[in-house]
Amino acid sequence: MASNNVAQFATELKMPADLLLKQLKDAGVEKDSIEDMLSKEDKDKLLGHLRKVHGAVADGEKKKNHADPQRDHRDQAGRFQWQVPHHSG
Repeated sequence: MASNNVAQFATELKMPADLLLKQLKDAGVEKDSIEDMLSKEDKDKLLGHLRKVHGAVADGEKKKNHADPQRDHRDQAGRFQWQVPHHSG
């Protein structure tokens, strides 16, 4: 289903129209009503804004792995085996 206005796009996304309207405004897409028409450019601008705000990885970039390399070990089958350092004392 192609969405033509904010209300229809919100229905397509399964989210409240007033929340989508707020997100559009936060992205710099000036819409005053849920009946306002949306263009592909409007949707693209919203998507870019949401990716920026929520820290999505841009095309071509690798996501950083924050696992502790000293505790992150894999067995021969590739399964994780967590090893907790032992402290004497």
